[in-house]
Amino acid sequence: MIFRSYSKLNLSLRVLSKRKSGLHNIQSNVVKINLFDKIKMKKLKGHADVINFVGKFKKEVNKKDNTVIKTLDFLRKKNLIKNYYKITITKNIPVYSGLGGGTGNAFFIIKKLIKRNLSLNQKKFFQEKIGSDLRLFESKFLFQNSLYSVLKCRLKLKLFFLLVFPHGMKCSTRLIYSKVKKFSSPYKINFSKIRNNETYLNLISNDRNDLQDIVEREHPKIKKILSDLSNLKLSQFSRVTGSGSICFAVFKTENAAKKGLIKIKKKYPKFWSVVTKPI
Repeated sequence: MIFRSYSKLNLSLRVLSKRKSGLHNIQSNVVKINLFDKIKMKKLKGHADVINFVGKFKKEVNKKDNTVIKTLDFLRKKNLIKNYYKITITKNIPVYSGLGGGTGNAFFIIKKLIKRNLSLNQKKFFQEKIGSDLRLFESKFLFQNSLYSVLKCRLKLKLFFLLVFPHGMKCSTRLIYSKVKKFSSPYKINFSKIRNNETYLNLISNDRNDLQDIVEREHPKIKKILSDLSNLKLSQFSRVTGSGSICFAVFKTENAAKKGLIKIKKKYPKFWSVVTKPI
């Protein structure tokens, strides 16, 4: 079987506290976008998985320790699968970028192999073992209310995102979160109950990503990229997604986003950049 493994953007992110497990309680507004890895998977008769990575960003993947290997191992330990698989992943999503490429691979493999919904305890287990952002792929727009609480947003928001990936500026999620010293107050708004698109966009654009200052200190060039993205014509706002290093700007029209892309490619010809949108 062949299927897509989508990526996500954190439109806003607040870090509320640190748990005893070492993971952090966060709140975040998330959108699933149409930038995806392609996964080809088939059963094997043997007793070992065969995992291959191809595509533009294959070199950045740790071939011996990655979310795909962990996912298959934990699925068997939990007796959720018995078979072994050959999996080939075409990596179109940048690695160490904050787009959730690796965790997304895990989510969509689990979704294909397990035909029923996982229990809440099972979801928590995989979040802790694979990636805390595992559930951020459950809906097109969603509001992560806490580490283990994800609420679907019923929005029909037409947006376009200009992404810039600054090569050579890898952001380790563990490193970035380890440098969080101050915590935010939780939102007073339940974003999942907002129905008005303009209200939602205004609230998001006036918010922040608590990790962004840390990312900018680690990689000062990112601050300049974000400033350039904000200054593009009709750009609503710019931000880093997750723990970085992808920078993005939000536009209301595809034409404005594509015009911005032309300018960014001229200014940063060595950096990967693309226009994408919600799936």
